[in-house]
Amino acid sequence: MSLSKNKPAHLRSAKIQGEVKARKGPYRASGNWWDEKAWDRAEWDLELENGALCQCHASGGRWELDGVYD
Repeated sequence: MSLSKNKPAHLRSAKIQGEVKARKGPYRASGNWWDEKAWDRAEWDLELENGALCQCHASGGRWELDGVYD
């Protein structure tokens, strides 16, 4: 995934790819704060130029695709 001012600009995965047409986020999410497996991340909803809607997140300096909405 490429970034533009710390925002997703292009998405490429094994299943989907394209330029980001619109984005919403980041939404801050965290969990398991009570133990050593705590997690914290910034989630984004993306609309790609081909009309696909998906969610990705940034955590620990790395971007991952979470899923594609139907």
